[in-house]
Amino acid sequence: MFAPGSQAEVPIVGTVNGRVISAQVDRLLIGEREIVIVDYKTNRPPPRSVKKVPQIYINQMKAYRAALQAIYPDRLVRCVLLWTDTPRLMEIPENMLE
Repeated sequence: MFAPGSQAEVPIVGTVNGRVISAQVDRLLIGEREIVIVDYKTNRPPPRSVKKVPQIYINQMKAYRAALQAIYPDRLVRCVLLWTDTPRLMEIPENMLE
């Protein structure tokens, strides 16, 4: 996600569930088969389990994912939180994003 070709602070705009969203993705990697969205979080301490991630963050990632799926319907869209306090990556499982 920090490799050449990845992007920082990428603006996205789209319609999600009938609502227009305008957001800025902290980190975005668009590959041929998949897209990885990374959002930085500063919680102290961060949750130890994805089940304890605040729902507002899950909803945010759902919206980002839906907007990018509309643009790239043929690619898998993965959502990852980067907890800056530890630092630690935490991927949000697909079933939590549906």
